[in-house]
Amino acid sequence: MYAAGDVRVESVPDAHLVEPTDVVVRVTRAAICGSDLWPYKAMEPTEGGRRMGHEFIGVIDDAGDEVRTVKAGDLVGSPFLFSDGTCTFCREGLQTSCVRSRHRRRSGRGRARSTG
Repeated sequence: MYAAGDVRVESVPDAHLVEPTDVVVRVTRAAICGSDLWPYKAMEPTEGGRRMGHEFIGVIDDAGDEVRTVKAGDLVGSPFLFSDGTCTFCREGLQTSCVRSRHRRRSGRGRARSTG
Protein backbone atom coordinates (compact mmCIF):
# COMPACT_ATOMS: atom_id res chain seq x y z
CA MET A 1 0.00 0.00 0.00
CA TYR A 2 1.44 3.32 -1.04
CA ALA A 3 -1.35 5.65 0.15
CA ALA A 4 -5.02 5.57 1.03
CA GLY A 5 -6.68 3.51 -1.71
CA ASP A 6 -3.38 2.81 -3.50
CA VAL A 7 -2.91 -0.96 -3.18
CA ARG A 8 -0.49 -2.67 -5.57
CA VAL A 9 0.52 -6.24 -6.27
CA GLU A 10 4.26 -6.33 -6.82
CA SER A 11 7.04 -8.84 -7.22
CA VAL A 12 9.48 -8.73 -4.31
CA PRO A 13 12.70 -10.60 -3.56
CA ASP A 14 12.29 -14.09 -2.14
CA ALA A 15 12.53 -14.34 1.63
CA HIS A 16 15.70 -15.79 3.11
CA LEU A 17 17.10 -16.54 6.53
CA VAL A 18 18.84 -13.59 8.17
CA GLU A 19 19.09 -14.61 11.82
CA PRO A 20 19.63 -18.17 13.12
CA THR A 21 16.19 -17.89 14.78
CA ASP A 22 14.37 -17.10 11.49
CA VAL A 23 12.14 -19.35 9.42
CA VAL A 24 10.99 -18.96 5.83
CA VAL A 25 7.31 -19.78 5.38
CA ARG A 26 5.68 -20.47 2.00
CA VAL A 27 2.19 -18.98 2.39
CA THR A 28 -0.53 -21.34 1.18
CA ARG A 29 -3.62 -19.48 2.46
CA ALA A 30 -4.01 -15.87 3.56
CA ALA A 31 -6.75 -13.59 4.83
CA ILE A 32 -7.36 -9.89 5.02
CA CYS A 33 -7.73 -8.68 8.60
CA GLY A 34 -9.56 -5.55 9.64
CA SER A 35 -6.25 -4.00 10.64
CA ASP A 36 -5.05 -4.43 7.04
CA LEU A 37 -7.95 -2.21 6.00
CA TRP A 38 -7.54 0.58 8.56
CA PRO A 39 -4.97 2.50 6.49
CA TYR A 40 -6.99 2.01 3.27
CA LYS A 41 -8.90 5.26 3.80
CA ALA A 42 -6.37 7.31 5.73
CA MET A 43 -2.76 6.27 5.03
CA GLU A 44 -0.42 9.10 4.16
CA PRO A 45 1.48 8.58 0.88
CA THR A 46 4.85 6.83 1.18
CA GLU A 47 7.68 6.53 -1.32
CA GLY A 48 8.40 2.84 -0.78
CA GLY A 49 5.00 1.57 0.24
CA ARG A 50 4.08 -0.74 3.09
CA ARG A 51 3.44 -4.46 2.83
CA MET A 52 0.04 -5.64 3.95
CA GLY A 53 -1.07 -8.88 5.51
CA HIS A 54 -0.08 -10.81 8.57
CA GLU A 55 -2.62 -13.62 9.00
CA PHE A 56 -1.76 -16.75 7.05
CA ILE A 57 -1.23 -20.49 6.99
CA GLY A 58 1.84 -21.93 5.31
CA VAL A 59 4.58 -24.51 5.21
CA ILE A 60 8.07 -23.93 6.57
CA ASP A 61 10.57 -24.09 3.71
CA ASP A 62 13.69 -23.31 5.73
CA ALA A 63 14.61 -22.85 9.38
CA GLY A 64 17.65 -21.29 11.02
CA ASP A 65 20.07 -23.33 13.10
CA GLU A 66 18.64 -22.06 16.42
CA VAL A 67 14.99 -22.88 15.62
CA ARG A 68 13.95 -25.74 17.90
CA THR A 69 10.15 -26.02 17.85
CA VAL A 70 9.40 -26.29 14.10
CA LYS A 71 11.19 -27.67 11.07
CA ALA A 72 11.04 -27.60 7.26
CA GLY A 73 7.79 -29.17 6.08
CA ASP A 74 5.75 -28.21 9.17
CA LEU A 75 2.38 -26.52 8.67
CA VAL A 76 2.20 -23.26 10.64
CA GLY A 77 -0.19 -20.37 11.13
CA SER A 78 0.31 -16.71 11.93
CA PRO A 79 -2.53 -15.10 13.89
CA PHE A 80 -3.12 -11.38 14.43
CA LEU A 81 -1.03 -11.32 17.60
CA PHE A 82 2.11 -13.40 17.38
CA SER A 83 4.81 -14.17 19.90
CA ASP A 84 8.38 -15.32 19.68
CA GLY A 85 8.16 -17.87 22.50
CA THR A 86 11.37 -16.68 24.17
CA CYS A 87 10.56 -13.65 26.33
CA THR A 88 9.56 -13.86 30.00
CA PHE A 89 5.85 -13.49 29.20
CA CYS A 90 5.91 -16.22 26.53
CA ARG A 91 7.71 -18.64 28.83
CA GLU A 92 4.97 -18.05 31.43
CA GLY A 93 2.23 -18.84 28.88
CA LEU A 94 1.25 -15.20 28.30
CA GLN A 95 2.01 -15.08 24.57
CA THR A 96 -0.38 -12.16 23.95
CA SER A 97 1.94 -10.06 26.14
CA CYS A 98 5.11 -10.92 24.20
CA VAL A 99 7.54 -8.00 24.27
CA ARG A 100 8.39 -8.63 20.61
CA SER A 101 4.86 -8.97 19.24
CA ARG A 102 3.33 -6.96 16.41
CA HIS A 103 0.98 -5.25 18.90
CA ARG A 104 3.85 -4.06 21.05
CA ARG A 105 5.96 -3.05 18.01
CA ARG A 106 3.15 -0.86 16.65
CA SER A 107 2.53 0.71 20.05
CA GLY A 108 6.25 1.43 20.45
CA ARG A 109 6.73 -0.97 23.38
CA GLY A 110 8.44 -3.84 21.54
CA ARG A 111 11.71 -4.54 19.80
CA ALA A 112 10.58 -6.78 16.95
CA ARG A 113 12.33 -6.36 13.67
CA SER A 114 11.00 -6.79 10.19
CA THR A 115 13.08 -7.64 7.16
CA GLY A 116 10.46 -6.64 4.68
